[in-house]
Amino acid sequence: MSDIEAENKNLKEEQSEVSAPTEIGAPSVGSKDIRWYVIHTYSGYENKVKDTLTRKVHSMGMDDTILEILLPLQDEEEEKDGKTRVVAHKVFPGYLLIKMEVNDRSWYVVRNTPGVTGFVGTTTKPIPLSDEEADRIIHGMNTKKAAAVDVKAGDRVRIMNDDGTMARMPQLQERAKEWDMKIISIKDLIAYRLKHETSIEVGEEVDLPTVYGHFHLIPFRQTSNGLEHMALVKGEWKEDEPILVRVHSSCATGDILGSMRCDCGEQLHKSMEMIEKEGKGVVIYMQQEGRGIGLMNKIAAYKLQQEDGLDTVDANIHLGFKPDERDYGCGAQMLRHLGVHKMRLMTNNPTKRVGLEAYGLEIVENVPIEIEPNRYDIKYLRTKRDRMGHDLHL
Repeated sequence: MSDIEAENKNLKEEQSEVSAPTEIGAPSVGSKDIRWYVIHTYSGYENKVKDTLTRKVHSMGMDDTILEILLPLQDEEEEKDGKTRVVAHKVFPGYLLIKMEVNDRSWYVVRNTPGVTGFVGTTTKPIPLSDEEADRIIHGMNTKKAAAVDVKAGDRVRIMNDDGTMARMPQLQERAKEWDMKIISIKDLIAYRLKHETSIEVGEEVDLPTVYGHFHLIPFRQTSNGLEHMALVKGEWKEDEPILVRVHSSCATGDILGSMRCDCGEQLHKSMEMIEKEGKGVVIYMQQEGRGIGLMNKIAAYKLQQEDGLDTVDANIHLGFKPDERDYGCGAQMLRHLGVHKMRLMTNNPTKRVGLEAYGLEIVENVPIEIEPNRYDIKYLRTKRDRMGHDLHL
């Protein structure tokens, strides 16, 4: 006895023979009503039932009544141990699709095949699939699902090309189409958020005469963290007119106390003088003390520089920070609120330019703002030039 015959014998012993309900009817004469139906089988026996039923149909000469038997499968990519393989999975475990005319004879043959437990439908009559349902199931068998990777929402993933290089937008668009996924670029996301979201509250505008020029002061509150920033504004400009802009991060030691360890205070005051001379422009003053690490940590970094000889970059890293922790998103929103779209940015720092351009602002020119070094800040300025890429001529 073969393995299949043995399996069928076991299945037969678990099943009793079933007669066709009287509602099914005799075989039709002439044209046949061929439809797709679903039959239920013992789970795990789908292939055996399909093979047994196919042989039975052929042997009984019923190929014109029972035309096709399908086990819906779908290829899925699975990733394991860094390797991707294609595996065929059952779409509906425990079910087969059968294309047939239902009459008392065909019903009897199918229903009494070992492993078949019944048709999907009422107790007396199978219910056929609609043409749309059948097409959707059959055509779905020819599609390939995306790789099954152990990731959850919010995880960062990197999509690679077959040659090991990182996929760029053209390749990602192809993958998105293949996997039926939506795709959005950082540029699109920024444009949407700038149009629909804001993280700033705007305070009252006041006149502010200073020793460096006459300005209007507008305070802003960053809603995400409560930090308060301000803008010094002078003059008026057209929408597409590039104007002088300085985005300045607070430096209490330099801006207020006149410390000679950095050039921050002198850069702030010089930018105000340049805008006064130009007759129009904006200074964005942001509370980002110590390149974003705060006053306490900034002074701790000073101590490391004084006692251990570290430079400003290594001191930040020693304290567990990046060399520059600043974020320019809020500053960009402040500029957009003020009607600034194009600017001549007063900076020696290329990172600042990249940070602002990422938020949809156009920088038509970098305007250098160099300060004559002194014996206290020369090492600091050289570090900014050599390790942080600042455009300085020392």
